[in-house]
Amino acid sequence: MKKCFLLGLLFAASIVNANGLSETCASLQLQVEKLGESKAREMGLGQVIDMCAKEDTSAHKEKMQSGTLYCTSGDLCATYDFTHSSDRKIYQKSCSQVASCPTDYKDKCTVYNDPVKNGTGTVDWTIYSYNAKLPDNIKKQHCQ
Repeated sequence: MKKCFLLGLLFAASIVNANGLSETCASLQLQVEKLGESKAREMGLGQVIDMCAKEDTSAHKEKMQSGTLYCTSGDLCATYDFTHSSDRKIYQKSCSQVASCPTDYKDKCTVYNDPVKNGTGTVDWTIYSYNAKLPDNIKKQHCQ
């Protein structure tokens, strides 16, 4: 959990200029809620938490509660669109959620109508890579 949290924070910090401080702070605040504020402060994020507390993030956080789910990990960002909104919660538990994915990706992979494991419906998802092209064998096997 800590590793995903830190990767999400690093990715979020890298897109501050692209998406604006309030959007990045909204993402950070959701991750801090998952981890716990005291643990995040122990990790040395107190100044960032305090800075973000001054930002109006309500519109971004509201947008992040439904619709497309955006998640980051390292130099990847993924979008998930569900046929059943209840399935969103399954993915959200392990997601380092952000308000959006940057548009300056190097490569992407999209899958449509993927059955949601332990869920009700299907999900259309896209993974964006920002530092390298996705391996051809992965793309040919999984992407449409």
